[in-house]
Amino acid sequence: AWRIDTTPPTTSIGSAVDGNKTGISNSSSTRSNSITFNFSGQDTGKVEVKRFECSLDNSEFATCTTPFSFHKLTDDTHTFKIRAVDNSGNRDNSPEIFTWRVDTTAPSSIITTAKDGNNKTIAPGGNTTSTAMTLTFSGNDTGIGLDHFECSLDGASFKNCTSPVQLNSLPDGPHTVQIRAQDRIGNKDPSPASFNWKV
Repeated sequence: AWRIDTTPPTTSIGSAVDGNKTGISNSSSTRSNSITFNFSGQDTGKVEVKRFECSLDNSEFATCTTPFSFHKLTDDTHTFKIRAVDNSGNRDNSPEIFTWRVDTTAPSSIITTAKDGNNKTIAPGGNTTSTAMTLTFSGNDTGIGLDHFECSLDGASFKNCTSPVQLNSLPDGPHTVQIRAQDRIGNKDPSPASFNWKV
C-alpha cells in the first residue's frame, strides 16, 4: 500500500517582531536591525509538513525552524521568503513573502539663518539689542524621510516646531536654541543643531 501525494503544502507567516519587541507588518519600516519570524505550514495531502526553507534577500533557500531570527541587518529594504516542504518532498510553489525596511540612521539638522527683531543677521555667539530672534532651519534624512522638527530654548524640553521659528520677549543675557529633526520611523538627531547668542 502506498499514497500518492502531488499536492504541495501551504505556508504562512504568523508574526514578525523586531529587536525592539514591536510587531511589524508587511511592507512597513523599523528602526531595529533585528527581526524574528514565526511561521507555520499546512499540508492537505495528509503526509504532514516535514520542514521549512527560508531565504533572505533572494539568497538560496536553506532549512530553517520557527521562530527564525536575523540580526545586524543593513539599512535597506529586505525580503524574507519561507516555504514548507512535506514528507513526500513537495515544496510550496508560492512561498510566503515578507518585505520591510530597516532604517537605523538618524537624520541631521542645520540652522540656516538667525535674524533678530531688527531683521539683522546675527552670527553664532553674537550680540543683539533686540529681544526677538527668528531662526530658519532644515534637515536631511537618508532613510524613509523627515517627519518633523523639535526645538528647545535654554535647556527647556523639546517641543514640535516648524521653520521659521520666532522667539519673542527674551530677557537680557545669553540664550541657546537647539533644533533636532526626527524621521518617520522615530529616529532623532542625536546631535541637535545649536545656536547661541546674547541679548
